[in-house]
Amino acid sequence: ILSMGAKEPKDRPQSMAQVHDALRGQRFDGAAAGPGVPVAPTLLPVEKPQEARRSTLSRSSGQMVSPGRKKRTALYFGGGLLAIAAMLTGGWVAFSPKRVDTGSRLPPVGTDAKPPVGTEAKPPPPPVPAPRDEMAVIGPGRFMMGRKLSKSVRAPDGPAHPVAVGRFALGKYEISMAEYRVFAKKTDLPGTMPWKGNPDFAKIADHPVNQVDQRGAEAYCRWRYDQQGGRLPTEAEWEFAATDSGRSPWPFGPRFDGARINAGRRPMRFVPVSALEEGATSAGVRNLLGNVAEWTAGPATPYLGGAAVPANTATVRGGDLSTAPKDLSVTARTFVNPRTAGPLYGFRCAFSLP
Repeated sequence: ILSMGAKEPKDRPQSMAQVHDALRGQRFDGAAAGPGVPVAPTLLPVEKPQEARRSTLSRSSGQMVSPGRKKRTALYFGGGLLAIAAMLTGGWVAFSPKRVDTGSRLPPVGTDAKPPVGTEAKPPPPPVPAPRDEMAVIGPGRFMMGRKLSKSVRAPDGPAHPVAVGRFALGKYEISMAEYRVFAKKTDLPGTMPWKGNPDFAKIADHPVNQVDQRGAEAYCRWRYDQQGGRLPTEAEWEFAATDSGRSPWPFGPRFDGARINAGRRPMRFVPVSALEEGATSAGVRNLLGNVAEWTAGPATPYLGGAAVPANTATVRGGDLSTAPKDLSVTARTFVNPRTAGPLYGFRCAFSLP
């Protein structure tokens, strides 16, 4: 067995037959079986007294072999085979290519082990919410913005001129008292709170918020639609929506109908922002005329070829509940100081869409 690990190839057994003969030729009594074969330690069994050993005839050599020696021969022959297998296995392990673990470092399912520091899975960022059902998708399109004027007349709401509008989302409803109060409680934006001193807020919670200046309206839209780029609608977007995408002189059709708007009624009172569905546009935008006049974005600017507008003003559109029906128009422009928190000024929000 030791010769199988010899350094020189010539000293190793050249075949399994030589290994078998070497093992079978070992005497196990301290004498070598032949040259080059190591001497094994004496392993002669102790015989019991008065017991004669029985001998058997070896099939290969024709000599008499004792049963004990036959068993030991088989034992050492098996040990030699195991030694060969061990040597082959050790060589394969030593010289085989190393495996590189490129798999996951996460613990197996069902264990409490924690992954190494720095490999923990990070939660994905929250998705950008889709436009709420309170928003109407409008545009893109082109329309004639402003009032038609004769060549001899100049007015700030004219003359009519072509304008292109991109795709945008516009609130179907004016912002309510309840909605704005949530914002007011979470921010420190100064301003008048119209619900203060009202012992029964529930009765006005769904009315349009008022007494809000342009800055407060813009801040609310940015806060509520932060991920979409919330803002006030531009004058062009507001008028495009009020003309039902340029198809009609009124939000609800080609003919004026005072029953579809909250303006000039007695007694004068606000109606809920979701009221008067019959006055909505085909996109579902309600109360564009009457109820509260609505802030639009940015400073007021004159139309090309139109009259000048007051400096440092902003524009509210749509009239309010005190406006006489004959004075209502989707093209009318009212210019006010942007810091005026009037009792009849409200707003709705918008944001651009790709």
